[in-house]
Amino acid sequence: MITPILIIIPVVIIVLILALIFIFLRIRQLNQEEKKKKERREFLEKSIKLEGRAKTPKESLIMLRDISKKFFKDYFNENKERTYLEIAEKLKSKKEQKMAEFCEKMDYLIYSGAEISKENALEMINEFDSIVKSAKGHN
Repeated sequence: MITPILIIIPVVIIVLILALIFIFLRIRQLNQEEKKKKERREFLEKSIKLEGRAKTPKESLIMLRDISKKFFKDYFNENKERTYLEIAEKLKSKKEQKMAEFCEKMDYLIYSGAEISKENALEMINEFDSIVKSAKGHN
């Protein structure tokens, strides 16, 4: 004869196992969110430091290029190096118009041979800061 205790014990064990799995997954999710926040802070800090380190506007954009390309690489969670135009196309498909426009402007400023003013460089740095701050988490 099955006693109620023999039914309750397995049910309690199953509930405990499910609770532990839920807790583990929640902790992992919180850790990932914290890691993404930390990465965004680091991108912002690097971007802010750009203003004081670069000697010329072109140099500022070159440094911003390196920082922003790493940001987009992390944003898409991939190891592949992409051009700004490739990044812009991918962002457009994800309905990230502001980011796509940033990439198109960076491509033009860096590779067109156009004169880069200090205002252009500061505008792009500020635009990048805004993108990092508003990023909805990567992926």
